[in-house]
Amino acid sequence: MVKKFINNCEVCAKVKITKYTKEQYDITETPNTSFEVITIDTVGPLIPSNNFRYILTLQCELTKFIEAIPLKNKEAISVAKAIVEKFILKYGCFKKMKTDKGTEFTNELLKNICKLLKIEKTTSTPFHHETLGTVERNHRVLNDYLMTMKSVDTWDELLPYYVYSYNSTPHTTTNYTPFELIFMMEFVDLKSKRISKEQKQVLVQHMEEHKDFAHDRFVSDHGARSLNEQWSSLAAILNAVGGAVKDANGWKKAWVNMKSKSKKKVQDYKHAMGLTGNASVGIKDLTDLDERIIAVMHPVAVQGMEDVCELAMHFESDISGCYDLECLEEGKELPSGSGPSVGGNDEGCVPIRPIPVQPSDESEIPH
Repeated sequence: MVKKFINNCEVCAKVKITKYTKEQYDITETPNTSFEVITIDTVGPLIPSNNFRYILTLQCELTKFIEAIPLKNKEAISVAKAIVEKFILKYGCFKKMKTDKGTEFTNELLKNICKLLKIEKTTSTPFHHETLGTVERNHRVLNDYLMTMKSVDTWDELLPYYVYSYNSTPHTTTNYTPFELIFMMEFVDLKSKRISKEQKQVLVQHMEEHKDFAHDRFVSDHGARSLNEQWSSLAAILNAVGGAVKDANGWKKAWVNMKSKSKKKVQDYKHAMGLTGNASVGIKDLTDLDERIIAVMHPVAVQGMEDVCELAMHFESDISGCYDLECLEEGKELPSGSGPSVGGNDEGCVPIRPIPVQPSDESEIPH
């Protein structure tokens, strides 16, 4: 739903770049651990927003994790204070710092801080932005984000949302979110919450009250459209209950999964009972919710059609077509036209020729 909304956004279509030029990859030095090498740069001056005119961006070279800090100016003391208080005190000290030759980075204050914290500081070659390619590429995404804002004079308030979105989106280089690579845990978004018990109860109750809807049956000339509208309405109700947040298709898949799990429980239980001679088996009994789901489903969907016999095998005897099993043991070539048989000689051999037969009643099924 979110992806569809963004793809249909007119402002994004006008501002964001949709065609990308792929350059040839260069072999560069790759850090071994997260926060080993940090690239730092500034963006601005921008339209004033609560007296903020610049953005200090810091990015981990390995994980692509970013931090963006609004600044009122880019003086040496402002930049140094932001690096220490907003990054180092939050995530820890890094080993290497890469910057350009701006005066906000090439000053005695920052040099002394790096010396005190034992940080190796390097600067890029003038007019060679490839040295800071990681953070420069991030700036293009940041510029797209800023240009889509309706109120450009409050960008400092929306900047944390950009950082959140960037760090929670899988990066094209690593195929992981920067959050996962830094904190070694899966990123939990609002959409990825598990379905709550209350949501399951509401969903099953709705299906009990609308059996045709539960089986996706068309109830009018415009059945498909009506069905989609009903799923959209039900999705809004379920999302408001609290728990997982899904669109209509997401909740439709959730209902299919719930039916499949309940059906499998019944089938596993019947299979286990058959193996133990209807004795007690150690399988968890059906819950009240499972029984309600099965009641909504048609019995055939759970138990199958009991009046349909299984396919039987009829074995036909043909003495002329059998061969001695000793041929197989000695590795001799089999006579042409012969088939597999059971027996030590031609007399009394019964070749195995399975022929599928559909018996008319249970009395004809061979035992």
